[in-house]
Amino acid sequence: TLGVSPGDLRGATPQRFVDLLYRGRRPARDSASPSELLEKIDCAAVSLEFSGVIEFDMADSSSYAIRVVHTSDGAGCVVAVWDVSVMRREARAKSHFIATAEAEIKIPIANVVGYADLLAADLIPPEKRLGIYRTIRSQAQRISQFVSDHLQLTRLETLGASEMTFHRVDLARLVRDVVEAGFADDSRVTLESAREPVFVMGDAASLASVIRHLLENALKYGLGREVNISVASASVERRNAVLKVTDRGMGIKAD
Repeated sequence: TLGVSPGDLRGATPQRFVDLLYRGRRPARDSASPSELLEKIDCAAVSLEFSGVIEFDMADSSSYAIRVVHTSDGAGCVVAVWDVSVMRREARAKSHFIATAEAEIKIPIANVVGYADLLAADLIPPEKRLGIYRTIRSQAQRISQFVSDHLQLTRLETLGASEMTFHRVDLARLVRDVVEAGFADDSRVTLESAREPVFVMGDAASLASVIRHLLENALKYGLGREVNISVASASVERRNAVLKVTDRGMGIKAD
């Protein structure tokens, strides 16, 4: 858990144990400091208990759940440490997902409700209603697609590859279908698809979702510039396929 050998811990003083736990790393804002933890361990109070999570003020920090229990006769204490780094990262990822889902769904729902209220109140001139209906449909499809994508993600995380059905898929045709279905009206998207079929073994629905998300990301972060998608065979034997989505946006920092 601490990245040290049992020999380093055997017979270690409380100060040595705390030094091995922190290793000079500054604790995060809500974590106990080395001096505070040492005080809890050295405390002579009978039946004292202390529990907490110790993290460090650094990127991708390790996380330790720690519990200190002093014996009822005051003769000593037991210190238990668990590495909960993975659990804490998963909790943060879930929290981020909930915040993202709220942001992604709130706007289209507000649009649908707002336009529906205007139509119900008969405040939209007849000549403008067709455009409103199309907007409502578009926003509803956006909500439906978001929910569908994240339900699929949840199934994949839970069931893994057993959720997929693998078939021989023409990737070139699949790319064309995705572009025509969702991006045909966006002049920024250009397609360079192979003239002949490019077959791969895969789950068509999952591959389509990947292609769509790559294009949406490229458009979102492409600073309004052209986005190109291409698919081709990667070898003379045509045993490999290459799918490329290229934007001319801000890029990704090397670190």
